[in-house]
Amino acid sequence: MSQPSQPPVKRSNIFSNPRVQWRIVLTFSAIALVFAATSWYVSLGAIDAVHSEVDRLDLTSIQERDLHIIAREQRTVLNIQLMIQTFAAFVVLTMAAVVLSHHIGGPLHQLSAYLAEVVEGEVQPRRIGFRHHDFFEDLPGLFNAFQAKFGILKEEPRAPAGED
Repeated sequence: MSQPSQPPVKRSNIFSNPRVQWRIVLTFSAIALVFAATSWYVSLGAIDAVHSEVDRLDLTSIQERDLHIIAREQRTVLNIQLMIQTFAAFVVLTMAAVVLSHHIGGPLHQLSAYLAEVVEGEVQPRRIGFRHHDFFEDLPGLFNAFQAKFGILKEEPRAPAGED
């Protein structure tokens, strides 16, 4: 009698494999911040160049003052736009990193938790499976074949999906 593969257990915590997942999230977040800082630096440098050009022009003091006021207003608008873009990029990349980290860390956590339970005698060996969108999609089939080959799994492994 074969034991069906059990569905993954729902977790209440955000990360199933915190060490791996935090590294991914922090890397993506750092990339977002570096990108934002670079954009900010380049854009504000352009506004500063406008101030320098206004100073070089042969203008009356009223015209020069008005151009400086316009440049300052543009700098303020640019600062607001860059803050919004920075926040949006940070949020989007951090959320993408969380999702990606689940597709990497989740399968590794599931496999290591299963192995720990088998070693401790808490569960009988069974077929394992990952969600269809997780990374390491070939790992469950290989692991199930490994278990069957060494007599750990009492049923014949099924062919991985797509190899019919």
